[in-house]
Amino acid sequence: MAENNDQPITADASAVPGAAPVNPAPEANPAPTPEAAPAAPAAAVAPEASTAPAAAPAPVAAPAPVAAPAAPAPVAAPAAPVAPVAKKSNKKKIILISSICGGVAVLGIAAAIIIPMLLSINYGEAYLAAKEAKTALSDYYSSSACSNADYYLNSRYTSESSYEEYLSACAQSMQNNPATAVDKLANTGAVKRDENIKKQFDAFYAEFQKSAITDEATLNKKFDLYKTWHKFIIAKGGLKTGALDAEIAAAASPLMNSGDDSLKTYAEGWISKRIAYARTYTAWYESVGYYNTEYNKYQEASSAFETYETESLPDFVKVAGKNSSNSSDVYTEFSKLFELIADAYELHYNHGSGDCMEVLNQVYCNL
Repeated sequence: MAENNDQPITADASAVPGAAPVNPAPEANPAPTPEAAPAAPAAAVAPEASTAPAAAPAPVAAPAPVAAPAAPAPVAAPAAPVAPVAKKSNKKKIILISSICGGVAVLGIAAAIIIPMLLSINYGEAYLAAKEAKTALSDYYSSSACSNADYYLNSRYTSESSYEEYLSACAQSMQNNPATAVDKLANTGAVKRDENIKKQFDAFYAEFQKSAITDEATLNKKFDLYKTWHKFIIAKGGLKTGALDAEIAAAASPLMNSGDDSLKTYAEGWISKRIAYARTYTAWYESVGYYNTEYNKYQEASSAFETYETESLPDFVKVAGKNSSNSSDVYTEFSKLFELIADAYELHYNHGSGDCMEVLNQVYCNL
């Protein structure tokens, strides 16, 4: 057998890029291969003589675009958090809508409870106020003190001391002024919002204002005027028909010095008419005959004086003495009002309150 003298074929590992390295024999001084030069493959080392030519390496694409990491594309970067924001916004909307719906529901329930309460009329309140007013009115009109002050205002036979006692008694009885109770009744819901009750209350109140004094200041003013007027009545009642001018002026002095314009104005006219009356009477009395010229003048002066006294009275004197008669009208109108309120309360009674009498499921308030 012939000896094979052929040398083993060795190839540099770099001859074929990517080929599996074959444990080559180490060279004496191998040239360092830079790591950063993968782009161009090193030239193939010529093999030693060989009987069969080595196959040409397959062409390899440039590794630069493949091996090098691609630049961070927009996909790699975190996208704008659109979806999470939308989720939070939706949650807020849901919470807001739920809150609004809940609030509307609460308001609806509150309205369903409160509105009927506001629209309903508390007839029990009006009934209790009417009972209080009834007692106050009864106490006021049953007192003879104020009636005496009115009745004896123009009486010359009632002394000043007696008349002042009437005024004092009237002031004492006015401590239970019915105006306070009437005002309380006027402010109840039944009087304000029930048309029938309000109409009757207005009718009652019109009569009440004609006959009752509504406050202490008005009462004091009335007493001052009444006292001054009564002094004048007594003074003028003591004059003789043919009184002197000075005597007539003295009789009217309480009115002149009262500080009240209406009384002073009345006194001035009264003095003038009364002096004319006295002078014509004296002239006729001293004349000869009876139905003469002086008599006619005296009759004219007398008629003018009487007309003045009747038609020119101050307003408070015109109504004095009539208050007692007006009390019956007040009672009549108030009785109608009380009946309306009591009937309404029977229909809307607060059971268990004890305000009215309950018998076998029947309520009786107008007793």
